[in-house]
Amino acid sequence: QEHTTPQLYQTTLWHLGSELPWDVRIGPGTDSEQRHLDEMLDSLPEGSLLMADAGFVSFELCQKLLRRDVHFVLRVGGNRTLLTELGDAHEVAGQTVYLWPAKHQDQPPIRLRLTVIPTDQTPVYLLTDVLDPAQLSDADAAEIYRRRWSGEIYYRTVKRTFPFAKLCSRTPHHARIEQRAMLVSLWLLQLTS
Repeated sequence: QEHTTPQLYQTTLWHLGSELPWDVRIGPGTDSEQRHLDEMLDSLPEGSLLMADAGFVSFELCQKLLRRDVHFVLRVGGNRTLLTELGDAHEVAGQTVYLWPAKHQDQPPIRLRLTVIPTDQTPVYLLTDVLDPAQLSDADAAEIYRRRWSGEIYYRTVKRTFPFAKLCSRTPHHARIEQRAMLVSLWLLQLTS
């Protein structure tokens, strides 16, 4: 078997207003973004708005966020089943959807608002717990989704602009130290520029 260097999994929460990291988790290459996000939920203030991609949409996460009074905009993919027309008096045709997987039908469904963002290719579908468009318009949700690219650009910068695509360390302990040092140095550069 060929020996390889340690692999790390990093998940970063971004503050979209400042385009700076809010919280970060680094774990072994077998870790998951969902587990990292679960660990970072305590760092989110009440009333904040979390934007996340399709891999994060789950009944459990939505429940946790709602209990913590953290609002969310989540991109949803075609692999997620959403229900409509459950008879709620406040349903809005074409917008009100319910997240209610079979294994959680002993609990009430989670009522959400579906926003469709047209693009040149495939439309983007966003779910939010903010049901009133006066509080979060479709245009604002689309802008929040667009601004998440600052995080994608950050990872490209780490891997391409700076020589951080590969770690030099040969042990998991030293690899984590190296990754943290890289993060701090890059954040300092961002703050000074």
